[in-house]
Amino acid sequence: MKTQHSILFVLAVIGLLFIAGCTQQPTTPPVTSTVTPMATTSAASPVTPPASSPGNSPATVTAEPLQTHVRSGADTIGTAGSTLGKVLTDAKGKTLYYFANDVVGSETSACTGTCADTWPAFSTDTIQVSSPLFLKDFGTSARADGTKQITYNGLRLYTYKADTQTGDVKGENVNKVWFAATPFEYILVAQSPERGSYLTDASGKTLYYFIQDTPGNSTLVGHSLTEFPVFGPRLISTPSSLDPKDFTFVTRADGVSQIAYKGMPLYSYVEDKKPGDTLAQKYSTDFFAANISGVTAVGTLVPPRTMDNPGY
Repeated sequence: MKTQHSILFVLAVIGLLFIAGCTQQPTTPPVTSTVTPMATTSAASPVTPPASSPGNSPATVTAEPLQTHVRSGADTIGTAGSTLGKVLTDAKGKTLYYFANDVVGSETSACTGTCADTWPAFSTDTIQVSSPLFLKDFGTSARADGTKQITYNGLRLYTYKADTQTGDVKGENVNKVWFAATPFEYILVAQSPERGSYLTDASGKTLYYFIQDTPGNSTLVGHSLTEFPVFGPRLISTPSSLDPKDFTFVTRADGVSQIAYKGMPLYSYVEDKKPGDTLAQKYSTDFFAANISGVTAVGTLVPPRTMDNPGY
């Protein structure tokens, strides 16, 4: 009898537990189980709103092109995309150029008369720029008619009459002496009647070959490197008239990386104080301005110094 009561008691308890289980409210799922799907599905919505969305305003379409050449309507010099990459532009988006016949920092312009009609000197009352440009890189230089021409790293800036739209670079490499100004130029081309076309660094200082070097091999050592530092910017950027494949990095025996043109390592000279100086050629017949006129890298030789022709 006692056993039957125990069995009935156990069955009653099981029944109560079953009823409680049927009436219990569902457990709230963890919050983390829904956060990930929400973040995943909604992340792209602000970037590409549907056509009917109130946030689909024209500003999202025009903002980037406006910022590429004029920022906040205030900059007088900016940058714009082109087939050459980013180039400097005026406030209206016209490409700005430099003239290889101009000497960096010179007080006179090599473009006058009919040249100035085709290549108007760039002038503005104020200079205002934004990133990636720096105000310190710009200046002014007077022209013969008294107007102030804007300079970039000492180079006079011009526009080109045939350019009519933002991004036009029709003046690039005209006569192999006109080049679009870019924000990141490390190697420039200069020209003079005595030396022809030759390479300079971004500040206009002449670059040289050392006659004892061979393609891919930089041999200058010792104290000479103090007078003739190796040219070794970390990046190579050149005008379009030059083939980037002609520039390579040479690793010297001391581990220093040096830029070479057509295999020939490039150097500067500490006594060259201003653009256009080629004093290394007067110091030694072993150094030549890095002429680019030939099929292979060639130097520009000057007559040896004598009592009648000291070369200075």
